[in-house]
Amino acid sequence: MKIIIAASMKDAKFAKFEDLIHTNCGKDVEVVKCNVITDKIEDLIASEAPDAIVKVGVKVPDTDIPVIDGLALNYPQMGAKKLYDAINKLK
Repeated sequence: MKIIIAASMKDAKFAKFEDLIHTNCGKDVEVVKCNVITDKIEDLIASEAPDAIVKVGVKVPDTDIPVIDGLALNYPQMGAKKLYDAINKLK
C-alpha cells in the first residue's frame, strides 16, 4: 500500500509522521512525502499512483483517491487511532 502525506513540513517532521504510520500501520505502508509548498501534488499523484492521501492541515485537489484527515499526526491529543484505522482499513 502506498500513501502520500500532503503537508507543509520540514524533513524531520515528515520522518516523525512516517515513523508513526509504520509503527501503527506496519512497515508495508509506503509513505511518500508531499511538501505542498515545494511539490506539485498533482504530479505526485500521477507518478506515484497512491492508494490514499493523508492531508495534514492543507487542501488537496478533488480526486477519486481516498483522502484521510491526518491532523492527528501533528496533534496526537486529537486521537490518532481513527487515522490509523482508516489507513489499515484500506490495506
